[in-house]
Amino acid sequence: MAKQKPWNQYEAVILLEAYVRVYEGKIDRKKAISEVSRILRRRVQAEGYEIDDIFRNVAGITFQMYSMESAFHGQTIRKPATKFS
Repeated sequence: MAKQKPWNQYEAVILLEAYVRVYEGKIDRKKAISEVSRILRRRVQAEGYEIDDIFRNVAGITFQMYSMESAFHGQTIRKPATKFS
């Protein structure tokens, strides 16, 4: 299995914006996750990269959304926040 491309700040901002919309009740979590997956996948493809079915898919975005939720609230909700160096 190939290693996934690390998340960058741009992608993290898209995820954070989606989580804030979920938190504020402006969008359903499931729909937000689907949108983030679509946006991130299309962005990378537009840059000329080939991606597989796993790259930034709904399952992965779901996992990352829980991490973002923990970071947003400053405590572990379902998954600890990702630590950057």
